[in-house]
Amino acid sequence: MQTLTIGDRRFLIRRALEADVPALAALLADDPLGRDRESADELGPYLAAFR
Repeated sequence: MQTLTIGDRRFLIRRALEADVPALAALLADDPLGRDRESADELGPYLAAFR
């Protein structure tokens, strides 16, 4: 893990785990560009890509 500091904010950076896939898919689905093409309801394709 690494810590990234930007200004007065600190971010923890770590390698993603399979358990993170639902949250990552939700982020993609919530993005203005991904809203119409991504879906966090079906995780199969995201899990396959992660593996």
